Amino acid sequence: MVRKLIQNSIFKFVIGILLPNFLLFNENFNKNISPILILLIAFSLPLILAILEKVLIKKISLISKLSFLNIGFNFIFFLIPFSKIIYAIKESIIPLWIFAIHFKNQNSDSDFVSSILVKISQPDNTADFFKSNRFIKCYRLITYLFLYSAFINFINPIIQINSDFGTIEFNRELASINFTNIILTFVPTTAILLYIVLKLRK
Repeated sequence: MVRKLIQNSIFKFVIGILLPNFLLFNENFNKNISPILILLIAFSLPLILAILEKVLIKKISLISKLSFLNIGFNFIFFLIPFSKIIYAIKESIIPLWIFAIHFKNQNSDSDFVSSILVKISQPDNTADFFKSNRFIKCYRLITYLFLYSAFINFINPIIQINSDFGTIEFNRELASINFTNIILTFVPTTAILLYIVLKLRK
């Protein structure tokens, strides 16, 4: 049961990414709790996940690594004076890191992107599938989506943040950035994933 949960990407995303971010940024939750305690709790979730992965499946997943990176950058972000350049870097570093990993290991048969493509295609022979042109093309499309996301996450704050940190105007600008990011990334990502599904399910 535990092994199946550890191998479930959605479960790992919730425990490793969503819950730590909820703990770090939910004002109603953390206004009566020590910031150090919140950080320790947030850090403990991906740590427990990584330990279970190492013990049960002998490998720490990309999601667990991203969780540590995410918490680390958010912690550093709160320690230093606010700058829209620093904020832009914080927002873009994770998708850029994911792109770099997959670009370096292009066409690997054991990474996150490959596992997505296998689940979509459900090939009879995975070894032949990993050598096929359609796998290579779809792999590269998904990989470059992360680079595109990093670019959008970096350029949006640079353009839209013009107010002082913590002001009402700043919060409105953040809301605008989030909305713009969703529009600029969700639409092309959905279109490309739909194209990949149609291409792999032929």
